[in-house]
Amino acid sequence: MKINLARKPFCPDWLTLAKHIKGDEDFEWSPDKVELFLTDKQREKYQTGTELQKELENKPVFNANLLDWLLEHPDQIPEEWKNYYGVYFWGTIYRSSCGSL
Repeated sequence: MKINLARKPFCPDWLTLAKHIKGDEDFEWSPDKVELFLTDKQREKYQTGTELQKELENKPVFNANLLDWLLEHPDQIPEEWKNYYGVYFWGTIYRSSCGSL
């Protein structure tokens, strides 16, 4: 299944798009191509989103277009992901109406 990661992602009315890294136009979905990333700090205890965002700055990340597609195709969400409190797509950053990311 192909996903367009190059298009503008869905953005709810109460958010604005702060950052969006475009991906491939014809990304071929396969759970084998996607690996969840956990820092040592996350494994040990807790890491803020701001700290994690800085750590991911030069790493390949997926954007919210993949998230949107997975929400439309929940049968494609890898089982192991369901064991996590949250899976984030750091290629898209939203800003709330109060200004926080």
